[in-house]
Amino acid sequence: MKVLRKLTIATLVLATAGVMVAGGMNAGWTAQQGGYAAPTQFFTVVKPAMDDPQMAFATLRKAVAYAGLAGTLDGQGPATIFAPDDRAFAALPSDQLNALITDKAKLANVLKFHVILGHAYKVRDLPGVKSAKSLQGGDLTFAVGAPIPKVVSGNRGQLQPAGGKTYTVNGADIIWADIPFTDGRIVHAIDKVLMPPM
Repeated sequence: MKVLRKLTIATLVLATAGVMVAGGMNAGWTAQQGGYAAPTQFFTVVKPAMDDPQMAFATLRKAVAYAGLAGTLDGQGPATIFAPDDRAFAALPSDQLNALITDKAKLANVLKFHVILGHAYKVRDLPGVKSAKSLQGGDLTFAVGAPIPKVVSGNRGQLQPAGGKTYTVNGADIIWADIPFTDGRIVHAIDKVLMPPM
């Protein structure tokens, strides 16, 4: 099982290497504009959350490139993007991960399920919104989950008091909230890969 997982992840890395090199993506924070330039650039940061050094988005970056969705994520906002970190992808069963890697259309469908176009929702807005239509077409449902003492938030990944609240999307915890981008898009890091309804 572990060997299969390593092979499938390696396949994704190899399949997307050329795309990433050709794109020349570099992470860049533009303080004067109040946000990162683009989500795919942000996902290249090896350890973006200073208080959680295990948080990284290499698998998501490769998956976005492989599925041909970099232009969609980096297109004109506003938009809300829920970004599974590497640990979220690693937690997928091997057969499920393999199915995504070998089917670009299915992978694109799953990734689109993590995006809301037309609205840049901050985490505090989500419980009031309750649900929203994803780019894939399925519904994303928001709730307040079990309380935790601290949460990573803001553009530099500062650990802050959570105020007794954890926010969820389709049952996945938002583990880093309100990461801003220059045209009004917002990214929230989550701890699970969201699967659209079949």
